[in-house]
This record gives sequence, structure tokens and C-alpha cells, in this order.
Amino acid sequence: MGTGSADSADGEFLASLVADAVQPALIRFDQAIADLPPADAPEFVDHASVILADLRKLEQIGARAVRHSRGSAVEVVKALGVIRRRYDELMLRTSEHPAATLGQRLYAARHRTNLTASEVAAISGLPDELVVAVENGAAVDDAEKAARIEALIQDLDSDH
Repeated sequence: MGTGSADSADGEFLASLVADAVQPALIRFDQAIADLPPADAPEFVDHASVILADLRKLEQIGARAVRHSRGSAVEVVKALGVIRRRYDELMLRTSEHPAATLGQRLYAARHRTNLTASEVAAISGLPDELVVAVENGAAVDDAEKAARIEALIQDLDSDH
């Protein structure tokens, strides 16, 4: 048996493992989301941010499994879709809180206008990596860049 067959078998095995692991993880995420404090509670954003970070990790694992599955990833693709929907729903809900982070608000504005992170980066003149990092919870230490992101959020939300 050649290396291609071994790689394909490894990819299928990885996809199967991820699909099996994602289902119980999603059940735990659903419970954690259900157990969040009320959306207007002061601690809501902090608690939701922890879940969002963990959902991002699970999404990365699922995406990696899809890339390595060699066509046998239907269950992983479905699970990845569910992970991404949970993430979107919670991120949009969190972005409505008065204490939402700059990245949460940017993600929501970008999502509402159906733009990619790369498109937001291009129109704001910021690096793609910064847009992704901010949406993933990184702080913006540069006041001028933070102001550009704030202005972009206002511009994107002005039509909605």
C-alpha cells in the first residue's frame, strides 16, 4: 500500500475521531451557553468570551480535520457547520451587551454586512491578522488603529 493510501486512511481516521468527539463537546457547549447569566448581566461578556474562545479552538480542530480527511468528512463538515452557527449566535448575542469588546462588535458588524475579515481589513487599511486577532479577543494597543476599527463599526452599522 502506497503513502497516499496511508495518508487517506489517516485522514479518514482523524475525521472520524473528530466527528465522534465534536458531538459530546457540542452538547457541553449548548449547556454552557444555556447556563450563561442573563444577557444584560455585568458578567455575561466575560463568561461568554470564555465559551467563544473554546468554540474557536473546537472550530480549528474541525477545520483541520476537514482539510486532512480526503473526501470522507461529511460528518465533520456538518459538525463544523454546527460549531460555526453556535459561535455566530453567541458572538452576535454578546456583541449587543454594553461591555462587548471591540472585536465582538467588529465581528457582529462584519457579520451583519456579510463581509469577510479580509474585506474588512482592506476597507479599513488594517492587516488581515489584526482584524482576526481583534475579533478573537486581542486588545488593540494602538489608539489610531482602535479608532479606525470603531469608525468602521459605526460605518457598517449605519445602514442597519
